[in-house]
Amino acid sequence: GSVTSIESNVFNGCSSLTSITIPGSVTRIGSNVFNGCNSLTSITIPDSVTDVGHHVFNGCSSLKSITISSGITGIGGGMFSGCSNLESITIPDSVTIIGFYAFSDCSSLTEITIPNSVTRIDDQAFYNCSKLTKVNMKRDTPPSLSKSEDLFSGCGFVIGNTQGIHVPKDKAQTYKDAWTDWAAYITDGTHTHTLSYTASRTMITQTCSGCSLSATATLSSDKEEYPYTGNAIEPFKVTYSADWVGEKPKDIVYENNTNPGRATAKLTIGGA
Repeated sequence: GSVTSIESNVFNGCSSLTSITIPGSVTRIGSNVFNGCNSLTSITIPDSVTDVGHHVFNGCSSLKSITISSGITGIGGGMFSGCSNLESITIPDSVTIIGFYAFSDCSSLTEITIPNSVTRIDDQAFYNCSKLTKVNMKRDTPPSLSKSEDLFSGCGFVIGNTQGIHVPKDKAQTYKDAWTDWAAYITDGTHTHTLSYTASRTMITQTCSGCSLSATATLSSDKEEYPYTGNAIEPFKVTYSADWVGEKPKDIVYENNTNPGRATAKLTIGGA
């Protein structure tokens, strides 16, 4: 008959295993099945699978890509822990729980999306994901946390002190109230920190306390010198970088731009 279950520990420690095909008849994968299979590079869990144990791919340090069954409702504890070459993963909308240590030490993971279906995330789920700089939360209501203090400890956005937890629009405060340990890292795309401005000869730089914003407004003209005509000249234009936040003033104040000699052009933003 067809294989319907892969029992616990079947391939545990098989360090020479490089690939495997799980048949579509399988509905259950036990715990520690591929634990320590450090030569396994990719795998697909078919949609027939609805029950997965814990630490299934723990220590699969060569695993770069994986397709998860859309029938799975939970990512078990330590399921991908130590998958240090895993660069990306898609969590299906069927998943409601992300278990303890689920993605801990996934040191190549740079971004992950938590779908709207997830209602609970257990502690240390993303512990020590040192390159993880963006967590996309799709649920308006923050998932509950079994514990919180080490959920994102050692993550790239924590190391870099940037707002790496991206939540739905207008839900930043809701998440901050629920996830108090990680409030400083939560953003809904608006800048709630204080904006500041510094000016150089032809540029104003806009920065934001507590986040990585560094936007610019630049004054430029086609030429450095213009012939005297007796009429006022206003040759400068202002260009804003794409990440500029808030209003973009266009009013440039000129001095001595009618008479012969050196004229000046000035743009004022935020006191700079």
